[in-house]
This record gives sequence, structure tokens and C-alpha cells, in this order.
Amino acid sequence: MADKPPVVVVVVVVFLPLLGLCSCANVHIVYMGELHPELHPELVRDSHHGMLAAVLGSKQAAEDAILYSYRHGFSGFAAVLTNAQAAQLSDWPGVVRVVRNRVLDLHTTRSWDFMRVNPSPSGGSGILSGSKFGEDSIIGVLDTGIWPESASFRDDGIGEVPRRWKGQCVAGERFNASNCNRKIIGAKWFLKGYQAEYGKMNTTDIHEYMSARDAVGHGTHTASTAAGALVPDASFRGLASGVARGGAPRARLAVYKVCWATGDCTSADILAAFDAAIHDGVDVLSVSLGQAPPLPAYVDDVLAIGSFHAVVRGITVVCSAGNSGPYSETVINSAPWVLTVAAGTIDRTFLAKITLGNNSTYVGQTMYSGKHAATSMRIVYAEDVSSDNADDTDARSCTAGSLNATLVKGNVVLCFQTRGQRASQVAVETVKKARGVGVIFAQFLTKDIASAFDIPLIQVDYQVGTAILAYTTSTRNPTVQFGSAKTILGELIGPEVAYFSSRGPSSLTPSILKVYTFVANVRDEYGFEMVSEAAPYKQANPFDYGGGHVDPNRAAHPGLVYDMRPSDYVRFLCSMGYNNSAILNLNVPSITIPELRGKLSVSRTVTNVGPVTSKYRARVEAPPGVNVTVNPSLLTFNSTVNRLTFKVAFQAKLKVQGRKELVFIIRGIFGHTKNDEQQVQIAAYTVRIQWMFSCNAVSNADISYTTKNPICEQERSKHTHTGPESWGLTI
Repeated sequence: MADKPPVVVVVVVVFLPLLGLCSCANVHIVYMGELHPELHPELVRDSHHGMLAAVLGSKQAAEDAILYSYRHGFSGFAAVLTNAQAAQLSDWPGVVRVVRNRVLDLHTTRSWDFMRVNPSPSGGSGILSGSKFGEDSIIGVLDTGIWPESASFRDDGIGEVPRRWKGQCVAGERFNASNCNRKIIGAKWFLKGYQAEYGKMNTTDIHEYMSARDAVGHGTHTASTAAGALVPDASFRGLASGVARGGAPRARLAVYKVCWATGDCTSADILAAFDAAIHDGVDVLSVSLGQAPPLPAYVDDVLAIGSFHAVVRGITVVCSAGNSGPYSETVINSAPWVLTVAAGTIDRTFLAKITLGNNSTYVGQTMYSGKHAATSMRIVYAEDVSSDNADDTDARSCTAGSLNATLVKGNVVLCFQTRGQRASQVAVETVKKARGVGVIFAQFLTKDIASAFDIPLIQVDYQVGTAILAYTTSTRNPTVQFGSAKTILGELIGPEVAYFSSRGPSSLTPSILKVYTFVANVRDEYGFEMVSEAAPYKQANPFDYGGGHVDPNRAAHPGLVYDMRPSDYVRFLCSMGYNNSAILNLNVPSITIPELRGKLSVSRTVTNVGPVTSKYRARVEAPPGVNVTVNPSLLTFNSTVNRLTFKVAFQAKLKVQGRKELVFIIRGIFGHTKNDEQQVQIAAYTVRIQWMFSCNAVSNADISYTTKNPICEQERSKHTHTGPESWGLTI
């Protein structure tokens, strides 16, 4: 019998372009804007269910799909929807925006003393005593929760909970009503958006609590920094001993847990927390989280939406600038109605001596407070003790798996940074795993210090690291001995912008240079919108420092303030995508002009909160290449006039010649001198000018550049570098 021919089965799979028609469902936020003041929250909720039922087909389907009904501070809801259903709702009358649920990321004893916010035994007249230590102010914290047993949250000497408070303590895993007191007066947790995105949280695999209890420590840290009670004799393993306290030790805390042990926080949960905080009656909101670039438009950004409605109701919203430094255009949370706070250093450091076998002594930074070897230890260079499969770059920075345990055992390892911010911590783990006994980590100059508990870690700059490396190659048996860590206060160089802190300008609104300053609640008439001019006299770079290091005591009595109002924000939002006019005239202390061509005039309005009868004279230091005039140059306030408007006119003086395009950051200052005194209220302006610039010759009546000009020389030597920092002119 002849063999049958083989049967070939062809399976054809046809993929249809169903993008946009996909029936898969995801969490969406339906934002409907401001609430009508006369609508009861339950009626608002019913309207949300009714709208959703009309789209989904039944009331039961709506109840199953909806996660949150936002009905206190603003109107909207979060629900599980298909793309088609979301598109249908976006066309519904009254719907402002429908956006997908996004995942956002999380981003001490000396800090407040450094800013001169310290308690005076005799009462004194500083901002802390003047504000009664923040008594009865309510600070809401959107974070990872709180550890209520911490001494920072004792309620000793604090009075009864303010009657205006409408929040509550929501019970959960290892957290009940008894964990709240007169300090922690509210605690809520929001998980629906997270679980809709990732599924039910498995607390067996992840150390987490299904409650407001903090399993991470981030929320406990931010809450104690803002409002921690006085804790005497506090220290970190013996270092930095002193009194630990928050900026407002007698303020109350309301905890809103929106972030979890995975580090994730979803926008549906965050918006629910904003809505609850507005309802509960907080005075301040602290939000140390945000979204990584690319940044969404404000109308798609839940932090911008929630904070806007909070600020309109008189709540100050303080947000972190982000931890994506030192690169430019990485700042987040840059909406003009929030107070964006960058990270900075203080005048405290922790130093230890490094003594080499040739008696040379160096100093490095360390947080290690354990015991040191009584005798000298052998030191080896990481590249010389690398594993067989590691390249030189990995070994040099002591990355995971890059070291030979046989060669490292019992030795101190010298590593050099070639990787990212957490490289020193990785180096410690790598050396410890290879049974080394210590790490000297050479890195760029920074005050960022990594914690090391099991073996000593001393961080030095590249210059010191190179000197130690030279010693290790000069002898057959190089040795080292470490000294104990010492707490050093009063360092001359401080504050500095932390290396990891995000920088401006904002990639979303580069026309706004945020002034990172805070008017404390010392005087009842100060709202968040009254942004103080109490900023440093000059900045090294406005896009790094913003308004610079805060001076709370001066900010409490600024004389003049820039009083922004909701109408200013509305005009600003209306301008987005159309023109820059409203952005330029947004009433903030800084003036940022992305492109100055010819003439431009910008207006600002100031409110006098100093003596009723006051005069302020304009003072201008114009940067090179720009004429700056202020009109009127004299502001006169009296009992009937406490709010005046002035204009600042800019005119570029350089003529355009040649081909080479350069971008300059030109900085200057203008301010107002009170009654001809030397106390000057400062505002910064930044002018970004696009010039067609020739290094052969550019001249006019005021400025002449030749081939010997240092900027031209700089341009030739750095022609491959892009970005404004290369061409910085500082006055």
C-alpha cells in the first residue's frame, strides 16, 4: 500500500487592528470640576452612579464598576471602564476630563535649628513662638501611613481636638481608634485604585499592613518632619544627638495612606485622599510623591487637580520637587498653586579620620557608628580583586558580583563611583557579601551619605580617593585604620542643593520659575497665595535653587507679598496651549521669560502687609545685554491703599549677526527698598534669550565681543555641549 502523502495543516491567525475597540477594562478617573456649593455630597454621589448606570446599562453594573465618588472638594469618580465607555463618558455634559489611573512614586534633629526655627526658653519673638508652635493647625500627610507609637507623635501638653475637625480614625490591620490621640487626630487609607491596578495585595510576600500603619517609614518620616513633637536625647546610633522635632511641634496630624510598600501610589487613591482631606478640614497638605517625566498636562495631573481645589479652599499644599537630580528639567509638581520644595543640605556632617600605613591622614564622611578594628587593616583596590567575569568598570565601583571573595576576605576595599546615586550602598553590600571588613568609596563631591550598619563605609571625594589609590600601589602591604565618626556642626558651606534633588525649569511650564519659600501661619491674614519675597539676595542658578533656602523668620514679616488669587490661576490655565501672556503675568515673585526678542513688559501686583504707611522704591540690577525698568519706581501705601500694581519692562540690547546660535541664561535681581532703608525685598527674574551670535565680531553701542571674548573661547572648547548651563552669565 502506497504511503499517503503528508497532510499539511496551515493555521492562519488573523490579528485585527482593534486598538481603541479593546474590551479590556481599566481604572479611569472621570473629573467633573468644581462642586456647586449647595449640592449635598450624597446627591453628588447619586448623580455619579446615575451617569455611570446610563453608560453601563444598569445601576448594579455602575455600583460594581465605581471605586470612588469624589464629592467633597470637587466632583468626579473613579471606575473600571473600557476604552469605549471612557470615550463615551468624555463626551458627557459636565465632564471636564477622563484620564487613566496612573502610578506615581514616592520620592531630622538639626534641620529646623539650621533655619533658625528653634524654641526659645524665654518665649522670644521668633516664628515658632509667634505661631504658638503651630498649635491647632492641622497638617494632612499623603504618604505611606504612620507608625503611631513613635515618640514624635505623643500628645503631651496638647489640648483637645479642634471642634472644626470632621475626620476620623479608620480601623484596620494593627491600627484602631486607640492609635489616634490629640496629636494624630485622623487616619485613613486608600487601596481601591491600587488593587484594581495590581490585584489584591499579598501581605504574605510583601511586608505591609492593610491599614494606616506605616510599613515603609517614609510617611512616618515626613509626618515627624512637619509636626513631630519635641523628643529629647534623640540620635542616630549615637550620631547627631539633640532634640528631634518637627517644624510645628504642637500641630495636629491627619494621615492619608495612599502609597504602599511596593513604592507605588495610584492616582485614583490620591484623588480620593485629596477629597477626604478637604472634607475633614486640614490647613496644610504635605505630598512627597509625584510622577516621573514626561509630565502630564495639568488637566490630566491628579496632584495638580487635587491641590488646585484644596488651595481654592484656603489649604496650603506643599509638594516635593522630585529626586531626579542633578539634571535640568526634572522638577515635578510645578503647578503655580503648590509650594514646590527641593532638597538641600544643612550645616551638619559626620566625619571620620582615615589613617594610612604611611601616617597620611584624610577625612571622609560616614554614618557608621559601630566598633572599629583595634589594629590596622589591609586595603585593596577593587579593580585588583575583581572576579573573573567582571569588567573593570563594574569592579571599580564594586557592583554586585564584581569582586573575588577569596581576595576580598578580611580586607578594606577601595571603590570608585562610576554608577548612579545608590552606588555606595551597592558597594557596601558587595564587599560585605565577599566577606570584606570595610569600604572606602570615592565619589564626586557631595554631602549625600549612605547608611552602613554591618561594616564601616567612609565616603571621600575623587581627589582623596586617588591619593589613597596611589598609596596602595606604592607598597606591598598597604594598611588603613578608621577613626570613630564625629558630628560636626556649623559647616561654612551650607546650604547646598542636594545632588539628587530635581532641577528646573519645568518641562511643562518653563515660563514659571518657582520661588520655594513658605509664609508661616504667624498672621491670620496670610494665605498660601501671599507668596513672600523673603528670598536670598542672589542665587547661583535659579533653576537649581528656585527662591533659595527658606528664611522662615524673615518670611513671617516680609513687608510686601505677591497675593495670587484663584482668578490668577484660572487665567493661567486658560492660557495653556494658546499664548504666554497670562503665564508671564501670573502673580508670582519670579519673572521667567523663555525667549526675549525686542521689548516685553510684565506686570506684578503686591500687597502691603507691613506698616500701614510705607513706601517702597524699586531697585534694579540689570544683567548684561538687557535693559530693565520698573514703573512706577515708587510704591506708596497708606490706610486706603494696600495693593498696587507695577510693570517691569525688558528690552534686549544685542544686535543679531552671524550664524552661531547660543542660548544664554541671564540672571538679575530687582526689588523694593522700604522707606529708603537697606532691607530689600527681592524677586528674581530669568531671561532666556536666543541670539544669532558670531564669535568673529558682534557689536553695538553698548557691547563689543571679539575673538578674545571668554564666551567665544568657552564656545569653542565646549562646542559639543548643549544646554543653557554652558553659557551662564552670573551677576
